[in-house]
Amino acid sequence: MDNQNLQNAEQVVENVEEIKQAAEQASAAAESTVETAAYSYTASYDEASEPQSGLNVLGLVAMILGILSLVVGIICCCWSASILGLIFGILRLVVSIVALVLGIIGVKKMPEKKGMAIAGIILGAIGLLAAFVTIIIAIIGLIAGTASTLMGSSPEFMEMMEDMMDSLD
Repeated sequence: MDNQNLQNAEQVVENVEEIKQAAEQASAAAESTVETAAYSYTASYDEASEPQSGLNVLGLVAMILGILSLVVGIICCCWSASILGLIFGILRLVVSIVALVLGIIGVKKMPEKKGMAIAGIILGAIGLLAAFVTIIIAIIGLIAGTASTLMGSSPEFMEMMEDMMDSLD
């Protein structure tokens, strides 16, 4: 019986050794899988954190605002010598300045995609110059309108105008 117990014990030890080797192999395989998964996760995170080089959004917004400043200018031409012309001129001035600033930032941030940003800078500059002209015309129109209203209500001015009309006849 002793012999048989000894053989059983040796068989158990061999089984334990085989199980230990299998466990070590499984552990090594698991570590390899975890390392691969960690690398895969890190690689996908790094790829996601890199900026996409698709569209220059600041350049696009600058171009749209530059176009808007020109459209506002076309609309306010009808009221250029009034208070509404002054309001549209100031609005045009603000939109043009924002278009210029965003265009410049867009060129600096994405120099490889600067087409729309340059268009925004050019349109913003044109809008800015036109806004100054519109504001000046509006101020001159308001001053002239106020002066003519004041002169038209003056009895001395009315008498002077009647004398001029009589001298023409």
